[in-house]
Amino acid sequence: MEEQGWFKPTMERLDGIARYPDKANEWSCKKVTGEALMAARSLLCRHMRPESSPPRIQPTDEGGILMEWHEYWVDLTVTVAATGVFDARLALQAPTASYEAAADAEGVVVSGFHYLEKLRLEGPPPLPERPAPSGEATRLSRKLNQD
Repeated sequence: MEEQGWFKPTMERLDGIARYPDKANEWSCKKVTGEALMAARSLLCRHMRPESSPPRIQPTDEGGILMEWHEYWVDLTVTVAATGVFDARLALQAPTASYEAAADAEGVVVSGFHYLEKLRLEGPPPLPERPAPSGEATRLSRKLNQD
């Protein structure tokens, strides 16, 4: 099996935060639980593609794991609790629209990775065109240019 670009650094980061002793890391958090670590690894292996970008990873105060992806206008945040249960939040802040979801965690993760993959393949959407000036603004512009 071909090794994925995100796999090794991400797994090393997870291993690193799992080795922090209780309340002895830079965030003064509880030690990351084995349940959180296994759930985070499972989630990543199920949903990330070989070309996916690695998440930002940090421990949570309660012994869980926070993973975040921020690319262009897509923000995907996955919080794995110490129990291994995860919650996800997806926010799209496109130039023309905004969307936020946090209901079904697995569905949010799938949607988030879909948008991240779409951005990787197609690039960001074009910025919306500036609206045409109103009639009043056009008349004022003509008057100022004539003077």
